[in-house]
Amino acid sequence: MSPPAWGASAIHLAREFGCEVVGIDYGASNAAAAGRLARAAGLEGRVAFAAGDAERLPFGDSRFDAVICECAFCTFPDKPAAAAELARALRPGGVVGLADLVRTVRLRLMGAEVAAHLGGVELPGGDLARARELGRAAERAVAGGSLGYVLIVARRPRGGR
Repeated sequence: MSPPAWGASAIHLAREFGCEVVGIDYGASNAAAAGRLARAAGLEGRVAFAAGDAERLPFGDSRFDAVICECAFCTFPDKPAAAAELARALRPGGVVGLADLVRTVRLRLMGAEVAAHLGGVELPGGDLARARELGRAAERAVAGGSLGYVLIVARRPRGGR
């Protein structure tokens, strides 16, 4: 079994789209390992990693154009705080994506509901009742072996906090 490729998604985004990426991991050793991989990929200056807590992000308000949370939201003890932090760090009009295995999607939907109630995000062209229904259908598809991963995307309102 090969070791985990810490920061692989951040490195991929920077390489494929030419964007600047800041990755956060709760573990300092994970962040350091990801930094080494980014340097080895020749992306120093475009990709940076730091240790941090998703419930208290070390960034100012409206700092990012986009935020992704990959396979982690279900691990956060205080999901409403983490959702509020993602919304706070995102500029108005920015996009947030939560990606994970489908069996944990219901927890993400709960986080989206909390953030929506706080005025932090909106689901463009969708509603939470329909999203919950789709989540249940996705869980059935996972149980049947035809689906295993999902990405939920939301946009912060331009006039939002």
